[in-house]
Amino acid sequence: MFSALVDPVVDGIMKKYDIAEDICLSHLSDGDLISMWEISSNTGKEFIEYIYDNFQSFKLLLQCSDGTRYVDFTNWMTEKEIVANLKMYDLLEEREIAFNRISSKELHMLIHSFFSCMFETVLHDYKREEAINYMCTITSFYSAGWKKILGL
Repeated sequence: MFSALVDPVVDGIMKKYDIAEDICLSHLSDGDLISMWEISSNTGKEFIEYIYDNFQSFKLLLQCSDGTRYVDFTNWMTEKEIVANLKMYDLLEEREIAFNRISSKELHMLIHSFFSCMFETVLHDYKREEAINYMCTITSFYSAGWKKILGL
């Protein structure tokens, strides 16, 4: 029963993530770092829009997943993003773009905190417009941080 209610939104956000990853990595392949950061910021807003279009399902997923295969949903998203970051590392190296490589443990902490911030909007019942505004702040904050620690 639980899966029937949350499977569609999990599949939907994973597909959105895959599309955004492909677009970001294609810009990076072209050496277009500025567009990559802009797409990343826009993706945060798109995720919030999708989450709020499916608010009750996400609320259920984030609050009631104990004992289900979805209990680690935030970690799934985190691990998916870590893999994308490792692909980014490879592309940066191929293009001979200097950067600071951070460890997988550091990646995990930073990425998990990003998704936790995103999901806090659901857990605390923020209004859609609040969540969109806060996501813009969050993505600006994290983008600046990523640029700084990666040296990009």
